[in-house]
Amino acid sequence: MKKLTFQLHHDYVEFGAGVKKYLLGSNQLKKQIIPTLMNMYINKLDDSDYSEDNNLKNYIKVDDNEITKRNTNLFIIHPYINFNEELKLKRNSVLKRYLEVKLKDIELDEEYTTLSILFQDFSEVINSYVNSINKDINFDIQLPELTIKQILKLVEPRILKDEISIHFDELKINEKMTLWIEMLSTIAKDNLNKTHICYIKMVKTNEDIISQLNKLNSPNLIILIDTTPPVNINLEHIVYLKDEVIDFADDNQIYEKITLQHSDLIDLKTTKTELKSYIKEQKTAKIEAIL
Repeated sequence: MKKLTFQLHHDYVEFGAGVKKYLLGSNQLKKQIIPTLMNMYINKLDDSDYSEDNNLKNYIKVDDNEITKRNTNLFIIHPYINFNEELKLKRNSVLKRYLEVKLKDIELDEEYTTLSILFQDFSEVINSYVNSINKDINFDIQLPELTIKQILKLVEPRILKDEISIHFDELKINEKMTLWIEMLSTIAKDNLNKTHICYIKMVKTNEDIISQLNKLNSPNLIILIDTTPPVNINLEHIVYLKDEVIDFADDNQIYEKITLQHSDLIDLKTTKTELKSYIKEQKTAKIEAIL
């Protein structure tokens, strides 16, 4: 489990997270600190003049070390992303990174070798057309080497469902989210030297999405899910954001911030049993009442 700290001006959110962490609670301002900071990092936004003049700190830390582009990848995912931009395979495209991972060994394929040779030979064909006018002054047209980078410039990805082309927007929410999660998992497994943090925003999870999340086992991947809680969820996978931030994976926080504040909760075990019951029965109002 890694310690995550998100500091935006004078406010911050801090908790421990394994592969997945559900962001629950009614404090939307606290929750928004996370995607706001991640968006600033993704778009390479330096501290503003206002922040510097007022000595305001903005950062994301993993285990008390501020993240950098070299050690951390950040992703923000929601069901309404313009996937047409993903299909263009631009620099920050998740799909582009996914394809780079899947194609990394293609140069070992015999068909790639054959095509690469033919690709270079086609330069001569082009030159035969280009240089048919003037015999004294000629052009030499060379096609670039057929690398993965060049292949990604040539391809035009589409989404298929039941072997038929379909628009991303036509997919069901669970189909969209499981597709994202699968791509992120593949990217993380291929680059173990980096921590990969993904914030996912969705109205509600379902069995398909939960099943996909439960399969995740990359030690360097952290999925932060802002949604309503599934019925069967371990307390350690929850951070609750109300007036205070309470990490349900931290028994000390539960005991000090909940048990000691309520005489009817006689011990830590009782408190955790009550919390599990409220979550299973979707009684968020009761959780809010004891926090």
